Amino acid sequence: MPHLLREIVVVFFVQLANNSPPDEIHGRRGHAGLDTMAAKYPVIGDVRGRGLMQAVELVSDREAKTPDAATTAALNAACHRAGLLTLTCGSFGNVMRFLPPLIISEELLDEGLTIFESALAEVAA
Repeated sequence: MPHLLREIVVVFFVQLANNSPPDEIHGRRGHAGLDTMAAKYPVIGDVRGRGLMQAVELVSDREAKTPDAATTAALNAACHRAGLLTLTCGSFGNVMRFLPPLIISEELLDEGLTIFESALAEVAA
């Protein structure tokens, strides 16, 4: 087994033994970061997800939950320009979905959240 793969497997099982699967730990961290952004940016209508799979719904009117596909597309493009691979989805094309690998480090997760917030600030201004 290659060295890096062996380390990943060990970390995963140590976290499982401590009753804290990595997707649960980082999922809470990612969700909290997105919730903080939702409090700052009215364009975020909802933050939802399970484990590491999180979604941010973008709206033009938070009260009416009016889908905002144009802002979503602009945010997606801004994230890509900054080096963050993102995915849009949803019936109205107004949802950004995040699904990082189970083995993502806290540092890399935080970097992704920082890039996302910078791009959000750019398009929500």
